[in-house]
Amino acid sequence: MIRPVRRQRICRQLFLRFTACKRQNKLPKPPWVVALISAAVLALSSCMHTFLPDFAALTDGANVTNFTDKKHKSFVIFNGKTFTNAGLVNIYLEGDGRPYINRTKVSADPTPLYPLALDLMQVEQKAAFYITRPCYHQRDENCHPGLWTTGRYSSEVVTTVREAIEWVIAEYGLVDIRLIGYSGGGTLALLLAEELPQVREIVTVAGNLDIDAWTTFHDYEPLNQSINPARRALPESVRYMHLVGEKDTNIPPRLGAKIYSLPEHRLRLFSGFTHSCCWRENWLQILAQIERGYVEE
Repeated sequence: MIRPVRRQRICRQLFLRFTACKRQNKLPKPPWVVALISAAVLALSSCMHTFLPDFAALTDGANVTNFTDKKHKSFVIFNGKTFTNAGLVNIYLEGDGRPYINRTKVSADPTPLYPLALDLMQVEQKAAFYITRPCYHQRDENCHPGLWTTGRYSSEVVTTVREAIEWVIAEYGLVDIRLIGYSGGGTLALLLAEELPQVREIVTVAGNLDIDAWTTFHDYEPLNQSINPARRALPESVRYMHLVGEKDTNIPPRLGAKIYSLPEHRLRLFSGFTHSCCWRENWLQILAQIERGYVEE
């Protein structure tokens, strides 16, 4: 019998190989093959989803803390690497995961099948952290679907993530931090800018920077319980860098125009990149450029 941790590692590797082939258009096209592959993807998704709460399988033994605030729980993951005297400490925030199964049916568990921000954190060669949102990877008695649907960027979610980050800051004696948010994690990073005085820089990766423009573009239900960073006065004392995929069809570059025009905000457009490709493959190089203060497009 395959142990759960090993099973998740196998499922994850198969899933990542499949998605890599799909991105590179290497999958065969006959209808019966497509149907077979679709069934396999569903099986892999179920396999991964079943064991997602077991962070030992996703983090290769990194330091995992189950943080609890007054209402919710969050996982805090420390990669165990060495702290350096130079530069900022990076804290990663994940995307929205799976709020809905389809356009109308709400997911019972929004945990992402492929936590890209976690993968980016694991590329780091120095100390870094990853914070989960409330009700992702685990449930508590205060969880409800509003926290991952219309209220996914609400003050309740922001408060839980902020308190988890404040715990990290106090526990590890951090002074200056950089928030790196992928997709909806970029939304949360912007909303946290004014709440954490230790934040010196924010990097969004395929970030959802104007949630009203995004819901209108997709004709989605308005996120009326969420806070739109495009309508907030973001602190000018923080540096902002927005990394955007030229071929991103989920959050097309033009949707963030209002944010890009603000002072201290820099846009970097990556040719050939989509919403999920090809950030991980190039992250080490991008990270080095972020540290230097300039990212080449």
